[in-house]
Amino acid sequence: PPLFSTQTIASISGYLIVMHIIKEVLIGYLLGFIFALIVEGAALAGQLVGTLSGFSATELLRPGSSASYPLFSRIFILLVLTLLLGCDLHHTLFRTLYESFTLLPLGSYPLGERLAENLIMGSARLFNHALLYAAIPFMILFLVIVLFAFVARLLPDFPIFWVGFPVQLIVGLGAIILAVGYYSEILQHIFTELVHLSQRILVDLQTTL
Repeated sequence: PPLFSTQTIASISGYLIVMHIIKEVLIGYLLGFIFALIVEGAALAGQLVGTLSGFSATELLRPGSSASYPLFSRIFILLVLTLLLGCDLHHTLFRTLYESFTLLPLGSYPLGERLAENLIMGSARLFNHALLYAAIPFMILFLVIVLFAFVARLLPDFPIFWVGFPVQLIVGLGAIILAVGYYSEILQHIFTELVHLSQRILVDLQTTL
């Protein structure tokens, strides 16, 4: 008998090859959607902070896509991506991609029963992630706005609109700089949560084989 299998690549039907490709692409999109929540959470945090800073109307075109984000959203996105690389969290991302090939080998066609539930749970955490990013700048800017309200009430002739906008902008940027020291821990917490979510999805898909 031959020592190796006599099956050749030509014996594999084109239908199976197409199905394998579609399955791998869908799993890749699934994992990409989960980890894209990191960027979307940062963008939402930037919108919250930008609204209080008076920069919610300014938008910048995002390179590589047709989407546009407010100025503060771009700041938060770049900050989060920089911390992602600085904390070596991209290694964990590559490890998760490797585990997807181990748990779901080529030729398997899983259909997780709790797939939709896990995706909804992950998407529901998006606002919580944004609040974690924006908590410190949001509270500081909120106090500044309350202070301006008292000043406008006590001094009706004070040009609050002329003074308020640059002060809110400076305070907003200063609050982000002040909170940078906490963002690495916040990002690691969020990233670990999303990694666990992706692992639960992969294990759920594996158990349905």
